[in-house]
Amino acid sequence: TEMGERVMQPNLGVRLKKFLFEPFSQEIVDQVKNVIFESMNYWLPFCVINSIEVEMSNNESGDFRSAMNISVNFSLKKDPTTNESITIELGT
Repeated sequence: TEMGERVMQPNLGVRLKKFLFEPFSQEIVDQVKNVIFESMNYWLPFCVINSIEVEMSNNESGDFRSAMNISVNFSLKKDPTTNESITIELGT
């Protein structure tokens, strides 16, 4: 969910859409990780982020990068031995 989309909770969400058309760089990767980390710490304080990976994927013909793939690996503070992950693809 993008911030501002949820009725009565305008601060719920992660501001990832602003990175869609930015040139891929280490600075963008760091910013994406920071946005996800801050949002999860605020809305899901019972989770521990183990890792965040940000990659670009090429289009079908392979001639340009068309999507950002984000994988977040996390666990619960109550059970740090059980890991879960979610992968998000921005753009196409």
